Amino acid sequence: MIGETSATAPKRNRVDAVYHALSLLIDSGDLTVGDRLPTENSLAQQHGVSRPVVREAISRLVASGVVRTERGKGTFVQPGQVLRQMKLAPITSIDDLLAWQELRVAIEQEAARLAASRRSEDDLSELTRLLEEMMSGPEMEGFGGEVDHAFHIAIATAAHNPAILDAQMALGGHIKGWISAVLNMEPANHAKRQEYRLSEHEAILDAISARDPERAAQAMRSHIENGRTRFLTRISRLPADVETGEKR
Repeated sequence: MIGETSATAPKRNRVDAVYHALSLLIDSGDLTVGDRLPTENSLAQQHGVSRPVVREAISRLVASGVVRTERGKGTFVQPGQVLRQMKLAPITSIDDLLAWQELRVAIEQEAARLAASRRSEDDLSELTRLLEEMMSGPEMEGFGGEVDHAFHIAIATAAHNPAILDAQMALGGHIKGWISAVLNMEPANHAKRQEYRLSEHEAILDAISARDPERAAQAMRSHIENGRTRFLTRISRLPADVETGEKR
């Protein structure tokens, strides 16, 4: 449990504390596969924090593939082997990253296409909730925002294809940390980047909401390719010692 001073601690520290506390319960076996996590209200009272803090911590667990959320039912612990079903080569260079981005296009645009055809009202509600959280949350200042990642996982969930969901969780988790580390090497116009990303996410959600598979697939493809272009533009402005890891 977070200490008594948790209510006055910075939000990021409170989210981290709840996230790590829940992770410990799962890692220790106190919560096992299929177990339902306590309600947001219960966790908020237990840890002395607000419900938005708990919600963000759970979103991080969802994005990591540790738990899944079923609207109206609760949040449940996932099998630990889900993220190990794809054997992933490490990303050690920009070329590796770009190759993985091409794979993202293949997986995620099909996920968006299927989600537009198969999504339920609960799926749509969850996607809407995550987009609203992105619009109001400071975590979007970093490229690898946890809620952003959860949004893409929710699209794969809405596709109602377990293989696509497994691939999305493995792929998204694999590249997220690397991209975040590289892009945080240099100050950036976070507000402008957030504006671009939010409008692209809105376009994806609008197409899924309208049950327009082709528009959803194209919106997802554009989102990933635009992100790649912004990434390469930023990398081109980095000094050589930052990009290659060499010291001057």
